[in-house]
Amino acid sequence: MGAHATIEAETIEKMLRELDDLPLAVHAFRAEVGLDWTDAPAVWVSVVLEDDDTPFEPRQEVRERIRHLVADLAGGAAEWVYVQFSAASEEQVA
Repeated sequence: MGAHATIEAETIEKMLRELDDLPLAVHAFRAEVGLDWTDAPAVWVSVVLEDDDTPFEPRQEVRERIRHLVADLAGGAAEWVYVQFSAASEEQVA
């Protein structure tokens, strides 16, 4: 396996929670580590936003900061980082 094997999802989540000056309100981060459909090392990050009406630009900035953070944690390895956004209201179970 690649460098990602040494990165735990909990470590990624902890580091994500420590990001400051984000351009949008984040309710929670969730991370998973594994192999993608091509058997390449990958990290999936789900960003749960407080507001579901966030424009593209702030989301893109957060996406890039997450990708850089994961690359730094992986020692500069070119990890596949998949980032998806959802709203806190979508997370609530009826």
